[in-house]
Amino acid sequence: MFKRLIVGFSLALLATVSAANAATVSCGGAVMVTLTTSTAGTCNSIGNGNSLNGVNDPVNTAGYLTLDTTSTSGLVALAFALGNSGAFSFVASSLYTDYVLGIQTSQSNPKPDYFAFNLPNGVVSGSYSINDAGTSATGAVLYGHLATSASPVPGPIVGAGLPGLVMALGGLIAWRRRRIATA
Repeated sequence: MFKRLIVGFSLALLATVSAANAATVSCGGAVMVTLTTSTAGTCNSIGNGNSLNGVNDPVNTAGYLTLDTTSTSGLVALAFALGNSGAFSFVASSLYTDYVLGIQTSQSNPKPDYFAFNLPNGVVSGSYSINDAGTSATGAVLYGHLATSASPVPGPIVGAGLPGLVMALGGLIAWRRRRIATA
């Protein structure tokens, strides 16, 4: 009985500490999206017109790469629960940094209908909620920058193939003949 009481108290304390460590940031106007993560993110951009992952995507325009969406498979798998509120998560890749989570909503009026959040380093999961009961998330996009430590694969080295080997052997044979001739 005493052990159950201690375990129950420990779990309650852990839940309180976890909730106390949660940080929120909100983006929007008449429609507001709140993102809750372990470390507070920042609002990257908000806007109108279903622009996320489109021709005039403001996050891509700012130099970010689209890594994954809820409608297609991408370079980094994003798990995102659609609706008025839900959770998101992804497995970070060492190839990318500076993650941004974009949320597209069903709301066309009042605006805005897309929201983008900068995620702090190390944050790969969290939750979101929308303050308007008639508005729901219809899609999400994960963006990132290519890590500077990710260098491209080097190209071939000139002369390292079969022609280089033939030339090296030819030079060795010529050198050997000259050495024998002078001796």
